[in-house]
This record gives sequence, structure tokens and C-alpha cells, in this order.
Amino acid sequence: MKIITISRKQFEKLKLVDLDKNIMNTESKIYDYTYKGYRKILKYLYLREGTIFGSKLQTVQALNDNIENLPEEFCIPDYLVSYKNEAIGFTVPYVNGINLSTILNDYKMNPKEQIYYLKKIGFMLEQLKHIRMYSELNDIYINDLHASNFIVNPYNKSIKVIDLDSCKIGDNVAFPSKYLINTSLLELTPNKYIKNTSTQVGLSPIVANENSDLYCYTMMILNYLRGKDSSKITIEEFYNYLTYLEYIKINPNLIDCFNNLLTAKDNINPVYYLDTIDTTQFGRAKEKVYEVNKKKLIP
Repeated sequence: MKIITISRKQFEKLKLVDLDKNIMNTESKIYDYTYKGYRKILKYLYLREGTIFGSKLQTVQALNDNIENLPEEFCIPDYLVSYKNEAIGFTVPYVNGINLSTILNDYKMNPKEQIYYLKKIGFMLEQLKHIRMYSELNDIYINDLHASNFIVNPYNKSIKVIDLDSCKIGDNVAFPSKYLINTSLLELTPNKYIKNTSTQVGLSPIVANENSDLYCYTMMILNYLRGKDSSKITIEEFYNYLTYLEYIKINPNLIDCFNNLLTAKDNINPVYYLDTIDTTQFGRAKEKVYEVNKKKLIP
């Protein structure tokens, strides 16, 4: 992987990117940067030493080495960056578009268009499964999979996954993920989601694998339907909501995908059932409507 060396004069001219309000960024500063006429994002990491930093560099190098085998939706870091003889981070190709969280929270948008983008993520997960099965790259997972880590280009209907320096690839360490935390619902099935035994501060408590990626993806869909983050609700409320989805006649196969999250069964990719959600069901699945109706349905 090639290295860009930035001078002090160049660094002082860098401007921070105005991030979408839905994007949480606690590990770096994000700069707008142009290199050889190409617009890029420069990710300046706060932590630049130790195991975590070393694994970050290992991750972006592994992504770069395997770029030909990875989905076209992956926005892969392309250069390491050095400043004052110190590695400070890396660059990523600039992606012009709208954050997926903004799109999913836009109640004026046609639900079919929103589901279209959710399906693209599901099919990308299927592609990753085939990559793991039929290539030497048998340990690649998105890990930190949530709506804010996707950028949509509304003109050509494409989608890109960003922040891939937190992905699982090869023998790198597990990085934190929005949904893979100890206070989430997955704690109810401790034998299904593999615990990370490392005591290193700053690592994910859950080891990324196919079940964890599908957990995050399915939780994204559940949050989209409900219009509310459901990853930390009580077990009683979780099953109450699934009962309500049955009541409004959401496809039973899709409900099974939600239910499987908290069982010993392997998670199922819900992508093939998303088209079964009609406009009426989409409206009725929202939290405000659910709250009104659950009193009639659930004792």
C-alpha cells in the first residue's frame, strides 16, 4: 500500500468535512483532501500507537491487498498517510451522496425506494458469503454494520459502505460495532454470538462472523420498520412488537428472521422477504401506530 507524505503547510490547509448529523465519529478527524486531482477523505486517527492502531493499519492493508475479490460497494482505503515522519491515518475515495440513515428517516420518501437500498445491503452480504466460501478470503465481515455507514448516490441508485477500517478481515482484532454491545438484545443468547475474550480496551465484546453481520442487518430493518432503535428494548417489548407485526400481516418468513435473532438458530438473511412489505404495513408498523394498537392486542 503506497504512502502519501503530507507537509506541515499542506496539513494546515486541510479542512474538516461537514459530516451528516447521523454520522457518529469518535475515533478520528475527517478531512477533505485532494491528491493528484482526485478528491479524497483523509481519516486522521486519534489513537496512533499500540495494538488497535496496528490492527487498523493491518485492516486497511488487507482490504487493499484483496480489492479485486471484494464487492464493488466497498469504499476501500487507498493510501496510508504520513505527517512529521509518523503514520497518522489513511485516505479513502470521496463518495458523493446521502447517508442511508437520512434516507431511511425520510418519511416523505416512497418506502419502496428505501427498501431498494436495504435490499442492496442484503445482496452484498450474500456476495460476501460466496467470497468466504469460494475464495481464499474466508474471514471477511463488515462488523460495524448500521445505516450511518452507508452512502447512497440517488442519481445512479448505487450504495457504498464506508468506515471499513472497522471490518473483520483475516486475523485482525475485532473493533467496536454499534449493535454488537453488551447492553443489546444479543446478550440474551450468549452462546450464539461469540464473546471476545481479549481484555484490550477499545475492542468489540463480540467477535464478528456471519451471525453477527446478519444480526446487525436484521436489526437495521427492524429499526426501519418501527422507526425507532429496537436494539436495546426489553425482551418483553421485542416479542410484543413481533406479535404486532403478525397482527398487521407482515410476511411470516420475515418475522422468523427477526425471531431468530434471539434463538440458538443461525440467523437468516431477510433480503428475499423485504418486497413483501406493502405501503399500508409500512405505515402501521411505525412506533406511534403500534403504541395505539398494542393496548387492544397485548394484555
